[in-house]
Amino acid sequence: MRYLLRNRVFPSKSAFWKKNWGCRSFIRSGKRVVSVSQPGKAVLEISERILRDVQNIKNIGSEFTDHDSGALTIATTHTQARYALPLIVADFVKRYPRVNLTIKQGSLLLLRKWSAMARRILRL
Repeated sequence: MRYLLRNRVFPSKSAFWKKNWGCRSFIRSGKRVVSVSQPGKAVLEISERILRDVQNIKNIGSEFTDHDSGALTIATTHTQARYALPLIVADFVKRYPRVNLTIKQGSLLLLRKWSAMARRILRL
């Protein structure tokens, strides 16, 4: 992995990080940054999580103001999709036209797998 950082501020910030963390965040080869160190990777992971949390905070406002927009995904078997859902979906689409509705069809085994994946995502 190769990082090309041409910003003049970078060297001073790199020294600042080293001074405050007590370790290097980047691995250099001469003047070039060639990789991120293990401590740097840990900081990147935390930073990404913080940015996701900030986005989630921004989304809270829209959840309370945009009650009739967003996305909904339904996972179902072929039988339910074919016979039980058509009238329900038609009513839902008329009632909430700004909601992007997606129906995923699969076997019971696949539905269990999708459900487990969704639970893991929601726990993050």
